[in-house]
Amino acid sequence: MHATRPANVVWLGFALLGVAAAGLAIELARPVQTASIAFDSQVAVLHFLRLVEGHRLEVLLSTTPKPLLTVLYGPAYALFGDWRPVAWLAIAAYVADVILAAALAYRLGGAIAAAFGAVAIMMVPTLLFDVGFALATPWALLLWLAAGFAVSAARPRWLLAGIALGLASLARLETLVVVGTAIVALGWGSFAPIRLVPAGRRPPRAAWLTPLAALGAIPVMLVHDALLTGDPFYWTTVAARYSAATRMHVMSPAEVLRFLVDRYWSSGALSLLAVAGVARLWIDRQRAVVVGLVGLGPGIAAFLVLLAVRGIFVSDRYAAGIDVAVAFSAAFGFGWLARIVVAAAADRVATLRHWQGAALVGVSAVLALVIAGPYWLVDRTVRPAVHGNLRLAADSDRSVPVLLAGLADAPAPASSQPRVLVPVPVLPRMAIDLDLLIGEVAGTDAARVDVTTGYPAPGQLMLHSRAGDPALPGFEALEVSEPTVVGEVTVDPLLADPDRGLWNLRIR
Repeated sequence: MHATRPANVVWLGFALLGVAAAGLAIELARPVQTASIAFDSQVAVLHFLRLVEGHRLEVLLSTTPKPLLTVLYGPAYALFGDWRPVAWLAIAAYVADVILAAALAYRLGGAIAAAFGAVAIMMVPTLLFDVGFALATPWALLLWLAAGFAVSAARPRWLLAGIALGLASLARLETLVVVGTAIVALGWGSFAPIRLVPAGRRPPRAAWLTPLAALGAIPVMLVHDALLTGDPFYWTTVAARYSAATRMHVMSPAEVLRFLVDRYWSSGALSLLAVAGVARLWIDRQRAVVVGLVGLGPGIAAFLVLLAVRGIFVSDRYAAGIDVAVAFSAAFGFGWLARIVVAAAADRVATLRHWQGAALVGVSAVLALVIAGPYWLVDRTVRPAVHGNLRLAADSDRSVPVLLAGLADAPAPASSQPRVLVPVPVLPRMAIDLDLLIGEVAGTDAARVDVTTGYPAPGQLMLHSRAGDPALPGFEALEVSEPTVVGEVTVDPLLADPDRGLWNLRIR
């Protein structure tokens, strides 16, 4: 049974997937009036500005530097003086992810695998979370897929694959797990006894170019951090310092293992299809692609458990690589089963008409949506988190001119005090927009807020937004619409919008 697919039909399919991905991402991120930008990505812009100025970062922040985002998001903000281009770049990367995933799945498994894989990738909640916050996963996935294209070509482009993985490491550091997996696989394939790996199946020597080129990311990170902080190994210390300071629960190795088992057990059919898909790729001799998927899947899972052994905080966002590996691998398991079903009908249907082939592809896309699940049902926290951050971003934008005027009029507080307090999620953003050193802006410690005890202190300005600050009693004394004496200080509202839950305040 066979159906030819004209090139224009294939390209039309890719275009439709791109339109669907763009619509989904734009509806989620909504970067029209303002943009939802995560703390980490704001820091990437700050890093760029400090590097361009030739200044070291004045305060060490709780996010691991991501040099790729530095060179992507920094110029985007610097050129326009606006955060929305950063969000649009993340959306563009996501659209490219979906199209490239479809194209690679089409190359390796045909149209049915392409339809299933693209829709499954499109619905990965951790990927969409990063799109909604302009984080790094869309960029890393784009480069992982580029590496997949390079190694699956008729004449593999090993060096190109290594460059792609190296760049991906500059966005998501766990990409180095994939590189390590490749080194282990190549070492085994090259040096294992002949009875275990026959000579005809040993990898070509040129394949070593992939991990060697990818490891070039390490000196880039060393130089980036040396220029930024004076410590080339700064990127290796952030996770431990954050884990020691965070108030969030740091999972034990057993808890991380349970989290991973529960996560992929609940995926049910998708996880089973992923296992079948990896087996299919192995049978089809796409060994390099399998190594990459094993690195992203079991490799990153093992890495997360090792982080927990070291007492490092593990977020569910760290499972993004595993999520996309499962979604992409499932495409080949589904395509394998679909071919079996179609072959069983071969005695009744000799040739598929074009419309019948298109119908099969459409059904595959629908089944992918059913099996993978719409992200807003699989993870109900994604939309509220993104839209809550979007509201906080709008409050921050509205506050910038008010706080700038307040800074011009107000005497500075004591030298040991920051000049402005803001919700933690927008700390780097407000430092940049207010043109202040990062030490002059501090994230509000919500648990300490009590004007009668001197926090916030006289001389300080404050951005208080219910979209970014927790509902704690200490904030009640700050939610005033006219100058109000509290203890020995006056809370002076520069902007008060109780209906929205936004106040800009000066303490005097």
